[in-house]
Amino acid sequence: MTFFRRHSTVALLVAALGVALGATSVEAQPDGKEAPAPPPPTPEQLEQAKQAFLAGRQLFDEKKFDQAVEKFKESYRLSRNPLLLYNLAFTLDQMGQKDLAVFYYKKFVSDAPADAAQRPEATARLKVLEKELAAVTPPDGGGGSTGGDGATGGGTTGGGATGGGKKPPRVDPSTFTADDFQHQIVEDAPPGKPLDLTAFAPEESGWIVTLHYRGAGDAKFTAVPMRPRYNELVGRVPAAKMTGVSVQYYVEVRTPDAKVVTRVGKPASPNIVYIDPKARPRYYPDLTDERDWTPDGGGGGGGGGGGGSSYVPGGWTEVGSTKFRRAKLAATATSGGLLAISLTFYFLAANMSSTLEAEAVLSNTNSRCTPPNTPPCRTFNDERRAIEVAGQRNELVSRITFGLGLGAGVVAGWYWYEDIKAEKAATRTGDTVGAGPRGLRSLVAAPVVGPDFVGGSAALRF
Repeated sequence: MTFFRRHSTVALLVAALGVALGATSVEAQPDGKEAPAPPPPTPEQLEQAKQAFLAGRQLFDEKKFDQAVEKFKESYRLSRNPLLLYNLAFTLDQMGQKDLAVFYYKKFVSDAPADAAQRPEATARLKVLEKELAAVTPPDGGGGSTGGDGATGGGTTGGGATGGGKKPPRVDPSTFTADDFQHQIVEDAPPGKPLDLTAFAPEESGWIVTLHYRGAGDAKFTAVPMRPRYNELVGRVPAAKMTGVSVQYYVEVRTPDAKVVTRVGKPASPNIVYIDPKARPRYYPDLTDERDWTPDGGGGGGGGGGGGSSYVPGGWTEVGSTKFRRAKLAATATSGGLLAISLTFYFLAANMSSTLEAEAVLSNTNSRCTPPNTPPCRTFNDERRAIEVAGQRNELVSRITFGLGLGAGVVAGWYWYEDIKAEKAATRTGDTVGAGPRGLRSLVAAPVVGPDFVGGSAALRF
């Protein structure tokens, strides 16, 4: 986010240009003495600098970048405010003059205050530009030179890698790695105002970046594609969600074929932005068209679904993801089903065992034997042998399904444990998941007694 984008109002502009951040560098004189620092800008110079800045901003919005550069240079020359170096670098970057952009980014990083808000973005962009320029082999005879210090607008680019109006060759998207993605985590924001989260991804990478956020009381994350704004990507958390104690979010980066490049946070452990009335606002006032910042109904740019979808991306072991929820329910249902099958075959085997035992008792009863036969008076025929074989088979099936059901129960128990643990952690941070308790904590049981039966009923909220 540039200086002129972050501080677009006249009041903030005057305050920024009104600070006398004079140049601190000195030049050696012929006699070896250092030249004194130039005097601070006069009020007249600051006023002229302000007008030049506003004119540059207007020209930039009209995409007249070459004229905007001259106005920003004039504003910098008059005010010597190093924050304006970022405007110069950014505008030249938009023009494709990467070597000059590198020069001004470096000068901004060198001269700007250590706590300048644009420093992380300038450093990240400088890293990308230097990587791109290093990948370009200059033609024989060498490249041109970059002159001037930006204060007076001096310096031109010669016939090097970017000379003659030629653009460097297209960068192979496969050469980019997760290290090329930049995002500065936000820790606090004021209530009742939108929250704009920003990131940087190389344009040539083709990556699809998606913001997933969840407000207090939301059971699921909402996916919002992060969209280009100048040289950064922006995703907005609506003001309506900025309530309660905190909001949660994570950023997911995918390739065009939906492969995950990297994540900043994840569903199981998202980033937490605390709602603090004393925190400074973090949104762009000029983004007034809310239609451009609402979740997509059909899916969030490869990030796993938009606000109208219930799908939450993540792995099988990431709490809160759709795969996790499906695995938990599948393991629970599988365990219950296998144990029910085991119990059914156990009763079948027990019934057949009881049948054979009853036949044995009758066979040894004198009243059942016809003289001159003596007990045992019944033979173990094929019919009884078939009952024995079926009973043994049912017993084997009962044991196998019991073992499998027990194993599935262990897996289901782990899923339920992780889910309950994550819910307790969310409760401690003030972000309760859903409108009430879930899992085993929501179990409600009651006895059911009738004239000729005793039973019970139970309810469980998933």
